[in-house]
Amino acid sequence: MLTSTLPNARRTWRLTIAVIGVGAVALGVAQSPADAQLQAHAVVVTDNPADWTPELTDGRVNAVLQMGSTVIIGGTFTQAKAAGGGATTNQSYILSFDATSGVIDKRFSPNLDAPVEALAPSSDGRSVIVGGSFDSVSGGQHHKLVEIDLSNGHVDNGFNADANGDVQELVAFGSDLYVSGKFTTMNGDPRSGMARLDINSGDVDPTFDVPFTQPPRSTMGVPEFSVNPQGTRLVAIGNFSKVDGLDRLQIAMLDLTTSPVSVAPWATDMYPVFVPGSTLSWCSSDFPTWMRDVDFSPDGSYFAVVTTGANRPNRLCDTVTRWETSATGTGLKPSWINWMGGDSIISVAATGAAIYIGGHQQYVNNPYVDQDCGVCTPAGGAIPREGLAALDPINGLPYTWDPGRSRGLGVMQFLSTAAGLWVGSDTDRLGNEVHPKLGFFPVAGGAVVPPNNPYTLPGTLYNMDAETGALLRRPYDLSTMGTTEPVLPGINWRKARGAFALNGQLYYGWANGTLRTRSFDGSQVGTAQTIDLNGLEAVPEPHTFFIPGTTEPVPSITPHLKNNTGMFFADGRIYYTVKDDPRLYYRYFTPESLTVGANLFVASTGDGVPWSKVRGMTMASGNLIYATGNGNLYQVDFDGHPVGTPALIGGPGVDGIDWASRGFFAFN
Repeated sequence: MLTSTLPNARRTWRLTIAVIGVGAVALGVAQSPADAQLQAHAVVVTDNPADWTPELTDGRVNAVLQMGSTVIIGGTFTQAKAAGGGATTNQSYILSFDATSGVIDKRFSPNLDAPVEALAPSSDGRSVIVGGSFDSVSGGQHHKLVEIDLSNGHVDNGFNADANGDVQELVAFGSDLYVSGKFTTMNGDPRSGMARLDINSGDVDPTFDVPFTQPPRSTMGVPEFSVNPQGTRLVAIGNFSKVDGLDRLQIAMLDLTTSPVSVAPWATDMYPVFVPGSTLSWCSSDFPTWMRDVDFSPDGSYFAVVTTGANRPNRLCDTVTRWETSATGTGLKPSWINWMGGDSIISVAATGAAIYIGGHQQYVNNPYVDQDCGVCTPAGGAIPREGLAALDPINGLPYTWDPGRSRGLGVMQFLSTAAGLWVGSDTDRLGNEVHPKLGFFPVAGGAVVPPNNPYTLPGTLYNMDAETGALLRRPYDLSTMGTTEPVLPGINWRKARGAFALNGQLYYGWANGTLRTRSFDGSQVGTAQTIDLNGLEAVPEPHTFFIPGTTEPVPSITPHLKNNTGMFFADGRIYYTVKDDPRLYYRYFTPESLTVGANLFVASTGDGVPWSKVRGMTMASGNLIYATGNGNLYQVDFDGHPVGTPALIGGPGVDGIDWASRGFFAFN
């Protein structure tokens, strides 16, 4: 944790006119929501950064924008040179270069008197709109906002806008330019924290007047926001507690479909601030706001938020969270939380295949660290990811992608383009190579993430017989059972403790408390591999970490695996039952990296199913199929918990089969 106020991450809208192509720029085609949709990545980018990116010799990169074949960067730097060395170019705060060779464009040399914080494309694709803390550009007065011609670095005076405080974020969307920062007026009109301008003239839009006010501490500011690809919602974060007079502490969603623009019925109480004298242990009071960045997914269905704030058990300090855009109401909760264990995340980028995070984190999946840890260390479940990580959007667990980055303060901006992922930061090592302040990870050579879809029915049900240990299979079309036949002779599964099949792999618990996997094609299995549980075998200490909704300390995973009676996979989760325990549990699981989530959850405490009596279960096509100790087989709809009344579909009195199992799974 840092004990001083962090500068804010910069992230211009990653889906800009720039990445449409050179032809679009030449024709002056403006960005549209449809174009924005094209930039989702189908893979996790390669972990080997490109060798040709320019080197910044000082400062940091706050903003990155690609426009056709040109990349523009802004920040606090004053010098740059070509990759691998060469002559130094003295250019303060803003720089442009070729997007494939890294050659610096020395014709583009505007003179700003203070750093750049944000960049956005002009409507014709020939100029860049620049925001920051400057007041002078190439000898003229331009307060915090200016448009600069890319071909020669001259100011374009057709765009006229100025703010009375720092501009920290810009998003160009069609004919609109969204602006946020520490200002209270824009072009002399009252605009507290945010404004919407005409992208061509800079005129203030009178239908966008949503004041962000009453900062809990220090000076009001809206350092970051994100607009969904449909242009219907905007999520803003920062140092405020009211938005247009409504309670919205540090985060708010705006409805862009109304005129005037209004505050959406989306609110959460998960980001409160430290109040002196309070007995609640919220995040550190060292920060005016502990919100750091927000980004919508390419389809707009969710957004991710990252924070600083010191380690606080069960709070959203130093976390990554996913939130659903369609949710409404107050007291909303995130879909998942990934704790860093005491290190800040500064930037986030959701690209479809992955959610990338960059900060000064050392670990992810690290919730079980004591609040008073001093120098925080990894606890049960922690995965090393120095400075960079790619997370599974379904559950927030890390992928295997691990290029590494010198931690410093953090990544100040990600920018995803059709070709890859730009990373602007304050450090020099990236992917075990020297890339001062700037790097690029190509899509080419990236990794395809295996699907998280369980096998469906009609198909085959496999049963690890509880008495004999034989693996039996029987076709099932959700109404009629076929004939039973044995498979895999010679393998005794009596020590198995629950099982599920996914992507040609069989996963199962074992009597010694381990989790194992083998390749599986329906008839043959490969060599057993024990999955690394990353310290989840230990009981989290101290005993201040409880199973959600209970006062029971989180246990070691080992006795749960030793006494497991049923297991299945759905929606990025391993659901399981434990002998003589009346609950259905789940933990997150990402097959790509074989990572098991540190957090333990209770999915159900009944719902018509006697979980303590389960002896094998599987999930297929929205149906939970489970056996009980008396050999009966049941089926019930499942949507995160059982829905409706279980139906008896097999058993000694139905089909003459004892379905009690050591492991039960579907495969087709």
